[in-house]
Amino acid sequence: MWVTPDGEAELTLGDKERKSRVKLGVSKDQEPRLILSDAAETERAVLGVSESDQRFTGPKAPIAEKVALTLNDAEGNVIWQAPR
Repeated sequence: MWVTPDGEAELTLGDKERKSRVKLGVSKDQEPRLILSDAAETERAVLGVSESDQRFTGPKAPIAEKVALTLNDAEGNVIWQAPR
């Protein structure tokens, strides 16, 4: 668990091999996110709120679309995202 001087905070849970598997955090813009990773530490599911991070929502989504869920394959490619 850590907090940076600019206010970004994250709690990371790892597996028995000390690989990051779950991250729960708040960005420096105070936007929450939950990231689930596989055994290779590839982000497989990302749930978040963001106005600027294209991984979550695309560029400058309207307020109703700031919340997004993205699912990725084992190579990290987006296979499903809502909203689209």
